[in-house]
Amino acid sequence: FFKLAPSMMVVLGFDGRIVRNNPAVESIGGWSLDELRSQPFLNYIDARDQEQVLSAWQELLTGNMVQAFEARSLCKDGSLRRVLWSATPFPDRQLVYVTGQDITDRKRLEVDRQQAHKKHQRRPKGRHAFGGVGQNGKKTEGKDQLVVDSAEVNVEIVEATVERPSSGRTALMRP
Repeated sequence: FFKLAPSMMVVLGFDGRIVRNNPAVESIGGWSLDELRSQPFLNYIDARDQEQVLSAWQELLTGNMVQAFEARSLCKDGSLRRVLWSATPFPDRQLVYVTGQDITDRKRLEVDRQQAHKKHQRRPKGRHAFGGVGQNGKKTEGKDQLVVDSAEVNVEIVEATVERPSSGRTALMRP
């Protein structure tokens, strides 16, 4: 189970050193087991998150569980992965059992969605008319315009022609 789990699983000693980890830790971070064991776990945490992680570590050392805290973990290639960690201490054994979920992609999607929402909120609202040039080379007026409510629809027309079939309805045709 330990070796097959896609979640990161780490066993830490109360001295802050990694005692054991599953293959997911190595594959996500790129560090070998020997490298991971060679220094305290805090060295694999981004400096901006170390204070928060130290606070959580103190809670663990007093026997309290710590659930769902985020920290940026350093990868061997220099990149950062956002990880959602939960940990349970076993003071009688002087060990802490930790699980981590790589949430980097989820966080990136959340940021992209927030930026898109902000961009949409800044867009002016109202009705806009888009004219064009008819087949005869003259600017189209009035009836040959496309009216769009920009609060509800995003329209991008790269190339199109306006045609009036015998039914009298105006149709927007892509070439």
